[in-house]
Amino acid sequence: MNPTHVTLPIGLSAPAIGADGSVYAAGDRLWAISPDGQLRWSALNPSYEALSASPVVGRDGTVYFAAHNVALTAFDPSDGHVLWRADGMGWPDYVVASPAIGAD
Repeated sequence: MNPTHVTLPIGLSAPAIGADGSVYAAGDRLWAISPDGQLRWSALNPSYEALSASPVVGRDGTVYFAAHNVALTAFDPSDGHVLWRADGMGWPDYVVASPAIGAD
């Protein structure tokens, strides 16, 4: 998977699959690809470094992502708008792992 408008490779981390079959993957930004392969949306400004963390999808379909210099952010799966962002916690620059979702 590498849409023609991506400037850095997609696939440096594991993609997440939504309940509807949408694929969420990181590259130079966060990408949402529909089950038929069409670009649904992209989020985050293009980065000059590849985002190597993996997105995760919550039970309600919310897409969560955090990476180096990207605070933990929740995205609406339908259009990619930001639902909330954990800014100001002093840690976005030190995120070295993908988020995980607990059972509760």
